[in-house]
Amino acid sequence: MISLNPSKLHQCSRLSARRDVRMIISILVILMNLVFLSPAAGAEKDRNSCLTAPDLDCVETLNQQLDRLENRMQDSQDLNLAKLRRITLLASRNQPDRAHAVLDTMRPTTKNQSIKDSALLAMVTHLNQYSPEYSKKLLYQIKSPGFFEMARDSYISYLVQSSGPDAALKQLKETNRTAHKMKYVAVRPISHALANNGQVEEAIAFIGAASGSNPLQKSKFFEMLVTRLLDQDKLNDAASLLSQIEDPLLRVTAKMAVAAVLHKNRQKDEAQILFDQSRREMASMNSAQQRRQAFDALARSAIECGRTDWINQSLKDLSAYPKDQIDALIVSLSIGVHRLSRIEREFFVDQAIALIDRPVANSSASSPDRNQAWSDLAITLAHSGDAALAVQLVNRITNREWRERDHDHIVLIISHNAQFQQAFDILSRQAAGDKPAFGYIRLAEIAHHSGQEKWANKSISAARALIEGPDAILLKDRTSVMLAAYESRRGHYELAEMRLRHVNDKQEQARGHIVNLGFVAEEGSSADYQKFLTIAEKAILALEPPNIRHQLLEQLAFQLIMRGKSDPAIALMQAVEKDCARDRYLAKIAGMMRSHSQLIPAQHAIAAIASPAIQIAEEHQILLTALRIALDQQVNPAAFKPINRL
Repeated sequence: MISLNPSKLHQCSRLSARRDVRMIISILVILMNLVFLSPAAGAEKDRNSCLTAPDLDCVETLNQQLDRLENRMQDSQDLNLAKLRRITLLASRNQPDRAHAVLDTMRPTTKNQSIKDSALLAMVTHLNQYSPEYSKKLLYQIKSPGFFEMARDSYISYLVQSSGPDAALKQLKETNRTAHKMKYVAVRPISHALANNGQVEEAIAFIGAASGSNPLQKSKFFEMLVTRLLDQDKLNDAASLLSQIEDPLLRVTAKMAVAAVLHKNRQKDEAQILFDQSRREMASMNSAQQRRQAFDALARSAIECGRTDWINQSLKDLSAYPKDQIDALIVSLSIGVHRLSRIEREFFVDQAIALIDRPVANSSASSPDRNQAWSDLAITLAHSGDAALAVQLVNRITNREWRERDHDHIVLIISHNAQFQQAFDILSRQAAGDKPAFGYIRLAEIAHHSGQEKWANKSISAARALIEGPDAILLKDRTSVMLAAYESRRGHYELAEMRLRHVNDKQEQARGHIVNLGFVAEEGSSADYQKFLTIAEKAILALEPPNIRHQLLEQLAFQLIMRGKSDPAIALMQAVEKDCARDRYLAKIAGMMRSHSQLIPAQHAIAAIASPAIQIAEEHQILLTALRIALDQQVNPAAFKPINRL
């Protein structure tokens, strides 16, 4: 029997075999695995086929394989956790009979009851649609109050959709097995369904009863219901609920949402009344944080209905301090980044600039940090597309490093907004050096991914002119690595390696070799692949300490696995010295292979794992992955048939 505690993955057990003997044994295990998994090995043929190309015909075979594997687990917690994963998969893929069959084989222990309750919760959650009666029977098997309430919430919420709020309310009372009140089970779906049916008074009474003596929770439920009713164009019903919201912040949020819809419906006087109420309530809040949150809600609604004058009127209600008003204007610009007109944006910007420039007699916590204010305003304007003004504001920052960092940030923002000309112009005005070179290379990458080859070529040419021109500049490591990756992506592998020779940081250099190899493995020749694989391996093996070396070996393996080269990834285990570290490496690359549906190679990888516990855990994951792929091929899932034994 084998113990399968996941924590054992991080433990190194002592093995008596010497390292060279251990390596021979590992290779033999791989060879034996290949034999047993080959088509000629009759008994294992079905398993091999199901790992190669899982389909619906494999479901029974894979479940049998998982049964055998789980039966080898001695530790009850390991066993039940493994079964939990399988039950969750089966339930989520419309397999109630199989899920229940696995549930019946869980090992009953007091210690592991929470694991079984988790499995029952998963079944209730996924199988409601097939038979609410069946889910209800499963529900009563749950022992933990917490899991029971979660499953009950799922069950009742489904009944709201399938049978309506009255049936859900009936079952809510019937399934309440605790002495205390019903807490918050399915409050939102039931209240929304009641209000949607025109039963607003019933929804109000239900929320009040469910919320008990918690006014904040009650306010949250009513605020969510207001939003829901507005989404369904039930403005009058939504407005009638505003008086039920006791929390000031949530009440302002709801009022402004209603005001925005009223204004759009040309009920401007009613909208103005709600706005004026919200302003007064915001001003009366003692908490500065709450006032800021209330202002955000007010600004959002004001911009939505085109009443930016409301924002200007609310600034002094928010705070008398310039710093707070500047922040509020920047927030408004951010909220309206793609919705404000040019005139509206300029109005807010002019106000913010005037406040930032205002002389301050005595510096205090309420005084604006001018550099921070210029920075925040500039970055917000860059997002809105006004790169020219953003640069002007950044130039007012007195700290040079901060100023340069924000220039770089603006270039990045407008590059992603496809403002390639503006980004190029900003870089061209910078003094020659590493920073503009890095900016040009990054701009070339972004332009290339956007399909703008004209700008990609122009930007990389500008970078090369700085790097290779008569006044050649000294590049930082990050710039050399980025340039190498750019060259490699375009098939210039030798040139990429030449760039990497100038990288001083050996870890960064090794990462550059790994990236280069990835492109070679995808599109290069066999000779190039072998050559650059050797270069990458050599660079990694020269690194210390071992944990860094192992991390980079995993990165190298990932590049190989992505390109379908699993055997070399497995062979890299020879560079991992200790058995425990080697097992971790093999387990990680097996996970990478599973994520790319390379299940046969993953099986080969775990065959070399020394720890039986780790090996069985990884094999279970491989079989589960195959089962998931097989079940995902269902087109018309079979109709659910209730299980008679419940």
